[in-house]
Amino acid sequence: MKTIVSHCLLLSVVSLSACATDPGDPGDGDDADLSVDTVERTVTGRWLMPATVLAVAEQQFVAYDEPPPWTGTSGCAGGLLAGTKELSKYLADTYLPAQPPGGYACRQNTANAAQTSVHGTGRAIDFFIPTIGGDADNTKGDAIANWLTTNAERVGIQLVIWDHSVWQASLSSNKLRAYGGPNPHVDHIHLELTKQAAARQTPWFTAPSPVWTSIVSADLDGDGNDELGFYRGTTGAFSWYAMTADGALGRHLGITTIGTGWSQIVSADVNGDGIDELGFYRASDGAFKFYHTTPTGALGTPLAGATLAKGWTQIVAGDFDGDGRDEVVFYRAGDGAFGVYGVTATGALGPALNSQVIGTGWTSLFVGDFDGNGNDELGFYQAGNGGIGVYDMTADGKLGTRVAGYAVGTGWGEVVASDLAGDGHDEIAFYADKTGAFVFYTATTTGQLDSNLNAMDLRP
Repeated sequence: MKTIVSHCLLLSVVSLSACATDPGDPGDGDDADLSVDTVERTVTGRWLMPATVLAVAEQQFVAYDEPPPWTGTSGCAGGLLAGTKELSKYLADTYLPAQPPGGYACRQNTANAAQTSVHGTGRAIDFFIPTIGGDADNTKGDAIANWLTTNAERVGIQLVIWDHSVWQASLSSNKLRAYGGPNPHVDHIHLELTKQAAARQTPWFTAPSPVWTSIVSADLDGDGNDELGFYRGTTGAFSWYAMTADGALGRHLGITTIGTGWSQIVSADVNGDGIDELGFYRASDGAFKFYHTTPTGALGTPLAGATLAKGWTQIVAGDFDGDGRDEVVFYRAGDGAFGVYGVTATGALGPALNSQVIGTGWTSLFVGDFDGNGNDELGFYQAGNGGIGVYDMTADGKLGTRVAGYAVGTGWGEVVASDLAGDGHDEIAFYADKTGAFVFYTATTTGQLDSNLNAMDLRP
């Protein structure tokens, strides 16, 4: 039996231990108890998937590419192949930036000395995850393993071993089984790519690069209806569209060039005039600056700027106290650091309202007013297991009651809330950066998905 602290908002088992997270100096901790809804969850046995995840994983089929016979070191690849390297980087960037994966080793297969190890072919990754008291950290590891198995065909994943379990895509059924090998794989996930995937020839690699690297919702003209801005990080182009009430792109408002390399763009009404300002953050050097905007999305007067810590993976803003002015939320996926700050009318960050740890691995945060009371809720999405949790927020920036928890499927790159109809209730959009799929849904008063409004393909 293993006892771990689970941070899965979907399952309402959030552990929020104290850790002050000043965006300018993340990680300086104190011992104040800032926990809410804290549950210590006991996980018995091996890695097992939730039923919704298992149903998808069971539908995947990938033929197994055997490694070649062992002929000595001359038969090894000499390093990770191109697709293996790309997937390694994606996993590290998405889930655990502080834990770079390994994987290449020119040696015989430990189970069959007549074969070369898959590690020697350059088609295997070992994704290391620190244990908890010698046991697997299922909070972090399961999300990654679940994403790998549910996206196996698209990526080209033939085998995953994690926490006493092995999943093999070439089996006709019961693909997830107990693993009895000499290494229980509690400190790392072992995964194998097919030859085609390692050569970057599967759909996950060959699909067009995402046109848009960031999508932001903002009310640019103060009419209560949000517009959508699409940012292309490779060119610096930022394109704005009016939106129809049924979630389709309307009139093209214009294109602004804002420079390349911005990792987060946040919209926030900092002065309470009903018109959103735009904040830009660059994770590589911590640069952060707000600008007034015009009704067409062009940048107007620059506001306050600051140099924050590097590496924040999500920055969003919302009005949590109902005063008409937004607060700014900072989150870092690698260690779960979470901070909420007031912002002045000039775009400068004020003192921290709340700092804590909310769990690692959340890949998209979104803010929306789903019940129409003038106070925003905060949502969390995890690409690895498809889980979403939506929380009320207190006026002082703490997570309050969880109002919704559900699964939407794995692999979405970004989740955005936007008021399309000007009725004070936000809708929710999902964007898949690997396929270009963009889907809008209406939402219930608790942030649960209601009906499908519109689906678009945003590929070139």
